Amino acid sequence: MINTFLRTLGSLLFFTGRLGRSTFWVALVGLTIGFMGLVISFPPFVILLVPFVYLGFCLLVNRVRDAGLPPWLALTPFVLFVGVAMLYLGVCVLTLGGGGSGTGGSAGMNRLYHTLNDYSIPALGWILALSYFTAGCLPTRFRVTQAKAV
Repeated sequence: MINTFLRTLGSLLFFTGRLGRSTFWVALVGLTIGFMGLVISFPPFVILLVPFVYLGFCLLVNRVRDAGLPPWLALTPFVLFVGVAMLYLGVCVLTLGGGGSGTGGSAGMNRLYHTLNDYSIPALGWILALSYFTAGCLPTRFRVTQAKAV
């Protein structure tokens, strides 16, 4: 039992292992509960978010690998998130005015700023949640068989 725990912990901390469906769901629920506890107890948690992002990425990579898909597919939601964040940052800089972001610049940039500000974070959250849900529902392609000791 301890060996199973250590093997699962190793799969969560590194990109080298595989995670079955049940282990993935247990780890995802634990990670979510830990993240929510951190948010509730310590709101300015930005620097503490890095370990959760790393563990979540390791979890997704190992589950995608176990499903027989290329591990780089796990990068998709994170690349999308970084792309939208860079677009948002650029639009914020282009709409700087006397009252802060969204008050200066052209009317088109202002509309883009307000659209990104209103919809990008919830949409990215749903995309990230959907990617984890999809990974959790993928069938396991590789079965680990243990050789019987003679």
